[in-house]
Amino acid sequence: MAAASSLAASLKSKAFVVVSKSGASVNRATRMRPGIPIIAITPNESTNRALALQKHVYPVTLDPTKFSTQGLYSEIWTIAKSYGFVSDDKDTVVLAMSEPFGLPANTIKVITKETLEKE
Repeated sequence: MAAASSLAASLKSKAFVVVSKSGASVNRATRMRPGIPIIAITPNESTNRALALQKHVYPVTLDPTKFSTQGLYSEIWTIAKSYGFVSDDKDTVVLAMSEPFGLPANTIKVITKETLEKE
């Protein structure tokens, strides 16, 4: 999580997205204090209610297993745009998630509007 947080800071990303089943990865991300909003995506409503109490965390109830990888990236961009975190096509969002879902975060992806259109 430290690598994803420092990557987000060095790229001047507009948001840091963490996909987590239990919320533990989101808790680790908040301890890094990335200085940008953290969008927490979890399939569990009770986890989202708990995450809503944390500073700079914007929880979203969404089951990532219902999307293809590319579909999930597009949905994350849409969510970040709906919160007003991204507006320009050159804005970046850093995503930390696990593959397969349910494990500790082991994947980092930088999402831009341009990369969504290419893939």
